[in-house]
Amino acid sequence: MFKFIKNKSFYADFFLIMLAVVEVLAFLYNTFSWHLNIDEREHLYSSYMIYNGYMPYRDFFQHHHPLLWYVFAPFLIWFKNSHLIWYVLRGFGVVINVGILYFIYKLGKFTGLNKKEAIVGGLLYFLFEAVWSGGKEFRPDNLGILFFIAGIYYFFCYVEKTDFRKLIVSYILFFLSFMTMQKIVMSLIVMGGIILFLPRDNKNIKKELGWLVVPICGILAYVGYMYFEGALKDYFELNWLLNLKLTVAGILYRRTIFIVPVLISLICVCFIKSSNYYCRALIIMLWAQVAIVLWYAPYFHYFLPLYPFLVILIAYVSKRLFDKKDIIIFSFFIMAGIGRFLYWFNSYYAVHLSSFVRLTKVELSLSDENDEIIPGDIWTGGLRKNALGYYWYGWSVSLLDYKLFKRHEFPDINKIIKEKKPKIIAHIDAVMLGCLNEKNEQDLGNCKTLQKIDKSLLESDYMVSDFIYLRRY
Repeated sequence: MFKFIKNKSFYADFFLIMLAVVEVLAFLYNTFSWHLNIDEREHLYSSYMIYNGYMPYRDFFQHHHPLLWYVFAPFLIWFKNSHLIWYVLRGFGVVINVGILYFIYKLGKFTGLNKKEAIVGGLLYFLFEAVWSGGKEFRPDNLGILFFIAGIYYFFCYVEKTDFRKLIVSYILFFLSFMTMQKIVMSLIVMGGIILFLPRDNKNIKKELGWLVVPICGILAYVGYMYFEGALKDYFELNWLLNLKLTVAGILYRRTIFIVPVLISLICVCFIKSSNYYCRALIIMLWAQVAIVLWYAPYFHYFLPLYPFLVILIAYVSKRLFDKKDIIIFSFFIMAGIGRFLYWFNSYYAVHLSSFVRLTKVELSLSDENDEIIPGDIWTGGLRKNALGYYWYGWSVSLLDYKLFKRHEFPDINKIIKEKKPKIIAHIDAVMLGCLNEKNEQDLGNCKTLQKIDKSLLESDYMVSDFIYLRRY
């Protein structure tokens, strides 16, 4: 069968296109159906706060870099009071993924892949579980990856034709990637090493270093802005001190799950003996990502920066070892298809995005735009101000050390309720799954997940379980 396909390029291409279409449609279905992640609510809330004129770090808790929220905040002009916001977020993520695939394709062509092979390299991005989980979500990682690999592409364009305009664009994109997520700094250091030390005709190295003034000015401008806004100390504590306190204990299983792409990386390096500057640069970057995730990767989405480089090199090795044999390409897509089928099968009874959309509709209908809400840990709103104040979700509070952090605003739930009288307490308890899966919106509104506050019953017992931990600090 495969021999017949190999000899008939038209059928081979058609089969490949069909597999690609199925894979893309499957990814889109998953994107707009799979449940909401708590991080997405976190980043929507931050966009909402910025839209309403608040300053990150100074006015509300955050421990990520802010560019994603500034980019998305203008969308709230149209969707600041809409339960459809979750579909908008996921659609925004799809656009980012299209950009990632585009630059994977462009970088693949620098390694010597033809158009078809570079496209296949891009589509192999959907092969990995982390892309199907964190890759579809509204989080800084995906936008940061887009800026970073776009920066590498424009640097390669500069190397190809010594066009300093491309170099400036590259540096700006690297700066934007850093402003999107601070952990990209390790990859930027590796990229700096590639620029300085990977052999090439770099007679213009002094000019290249001189143009670093562009991203440096950008960083200094934002640091100055935070300083004059009184947010610089908070920024340093939350983006660096707090994140350094995150533990990596007990997460070895996450690394174990990803041993397959690491082994593929090893195989890639064993078979690649190329004098191509761009190929060698991507190999170095791939191994840097492997080292980073083996050293520190507490959550699945930390693995995402590895895959753009991995899929390019998989396509490159496939070309070298199986030149003009489409069977290897089909095998990857078939593996991906089987994996996705099992993923859907296992998640059949899970809470889907549409349920969170309906729940948000109820939340918004029970409150006005200026109302404050007391959330549970997986509160789905994100479009109302949080009554808990500065620290608005619990795990971060538990990591704080009084000796390192100047903030001491640890909330007392009863005091907050009595003083602010929030209209809604979004309490999440054991009945959440059944509640969210209800198809009747009227039943959903009466569910214990959402409680409209009776001001005469401020001490009612439904306010206890999820918030008791707040009093420990």
